[in-house]
Amino acid sequence: MSPGRLLYLTRRRLKLGLIHGWAERFIEPRIDGWQMATGLPMAPVPVHLLTSKPDWRMALWMLTSLHKTSCLRWPVVLHEDGSLGTEQLDVFSRMFPGLRVIRRSEADAKMAGVLARLPRCADYRKRMPHGLKCFDIPQLAESPRFLMLDPDVIFFARPSEILNWIADSEDQSCWFNEDFQEPSPIPPLQAESELGVKLWPMVNTGLCLVSRESVTALDAMESWLGHPAMQDPKVQWRVEQTLLALAASKAGNGGLLPASYEVSSRKRRKRGCIARHYVGCVRARFMSEGIMDLRNLVSNF
Repeated sequence: MSPGRLLYLTRRRLKLGLIHGWAERFIEPRIDGWQMATGLPMAPVPVHLLTSKPDWRMALWMLTSLHKTSCLRWPVVLHEDGSLGTEQLDVFSRMFPGLRVIRRSEADAKMAGVLARLPRCADYRKRMPHGLKCFDIPQLAESPRFLMLDPDVIFFARPSEILNWIADSEDQSCWFNEDFQEPSPIPPLQAESELGVKLWPMVNTGLCLVSRESVTALDAMESWLGHPAMQDPKVQWRVEQTLLALAASKAGNGGLLPASYEVSSRKRRKRGCIARHYVGCVRARFMSEGIMDLRNLVSNF
């Protein structure tokens, strides 16, 4: 290891703290040995997630926490970004029997036809990994309703709102995390005046309850991608959730989950937190808070 690399790792470790380092080194890998309890009833809707090699174990913790707190066995659909190898996929398959894997090569082939007449959508998908979530998951989903979750979400308590939603097969509403600041490059008032959409404010797509029909408005998304506010290089990572929020808002059925499905910049999660999405400014807390607290919830370690 070069002196420069050693210095970088030392500074990183000091910045993140000893608890983070302990969790990352000794606690996070334990998830590979988790075994699902037998006899759990099957959830009626699947979970879709996009993951990559850097965050594949976070995804395992996320899925495990959902299974544990809901007391359900969830059908899992894994969209991988092209970086996952056989070793990682084998762990997912062992932990979640019946796993459906959509490899990047398979998705590229299918989505090339879907987006052939939509150059802006095709370009965004090509440039930004977030485009795989925005376009691939809804288009390749086989279920009319599903959960869409980011790897950096942890469930701490029974998600009653989610369980009530999945229990009603006629419910075609969409529900999202509420962010702690407005993430859309096109604020709600501007979206209404310029796009004719009453955009739900503060939509974060780390945790979504989705009606497929509501978020597959590709022609509208193609048009929205042409808006000047969507061109700023600094906001490209937020375009994906803006497109999903605009589509769901246009459909007009649903809204925001309670604040107990937390997105915040706080160091510690709030009292009564059901799930927390560890967004960028607190992403390191996924280790030092999330899995350190969750380790007592998950058996079979």
